[in-house]
Amino acid sequence: MSPAKKTKTMNNSEKFGWAKPGDQGKAIDLPIDDIRVDFRYQRAVIRQKLLDIASRFNWEGFGAIVVMQRANGHYFVVDGQHRLEAAKLRGDVVTVKTIVFQSDGPDHEARAFLDLNTRRAVVRATDKFRAASRAGMEPERTIDKWLTGNGLRVGSDHGKDPASIAWVKEIVETWKLDEEACKAAVLIQRRITLDQPTCAKFHKGIWYLLRKGVDVGSEVNKIVALGGKTRLEHDISNQQIDSGVRTYGQRTFALGILRTINHKRRNKIRLAGEVDTPEVPA
Repeated sequence: MSPAKKTKTMNNSEKFGWAKPGDQGKAIDLPIDDIRVDFRYQRAVIRQKLLDIASRFNWEGFGAIVVMQRANGHYFVVDGQHRLEAAKLRGDVVTVKTIVFQSDGPDHEARAFLDLNTRRAVVRATDKFRAASRAGMEPERTIDKWLTGNGLRVGSDHGKDPASIAWVKEIVETWKLDEEACKAAVLIQRRITLDQPTCAKFHKGIWYLLRKGVDVGSEVNKIVALGGKTRLEHDISNQQIDSGVRTYGQRTFALGILRTINHKRRNKIRLAGEVDTPEVPA
């Protein structure tokens, strides 16, 4: 019997006519001073982000940056600019791991920059928080334990479970500035929303009022009687409209909540010096 003929199996790339993968790149350790930045397609660096990366620098988190080499031999960073600049800022990092591709010029690099930054999935704040907690980072680990101890958890189900908190970024921000006010704001909001999901704007508004000396906890029954979550959302919205504020911040949220608290109140509660108080980013 003659041996059976082998038939070539067509792969999906050939079958569907997908794009060719092109240059695979080479893994190279490069001196940081040899890597340049072309601001015709790169973004301006954010100073605070640089400082954060530099102060917490570790090789596991740094990974490798993507670099393209032009015909003249010069290297240009395409992905990882902040990591590169943070490494330079430290002063104790001489070389970094890179994946080097051949460049046809700035236009080619710009297309690669767009590919890398538009196709990449954004890491959710809740995932970052859980990873930080598992890694033992503070204050995330302590916050995680405190939330669990109070029947709450960090989740990303977009408000379907009242015990699940997706707005953990705001908790971390306010915790760093005033831990006790942050804890109180979380628990007070739970008393107001009852079996309804909590939200970031209530937390930040209550936190702001507590720091201004307003005893929000003693007003919970009144807020609930007036409609609770629905009433607060209504008054916060009206506060924004009446004040002409286009961006939501902690002061706007606080003054909206204060509208509910001051409803039919003879001696209205006023906030002193709130204009001079910096807002936590919305």
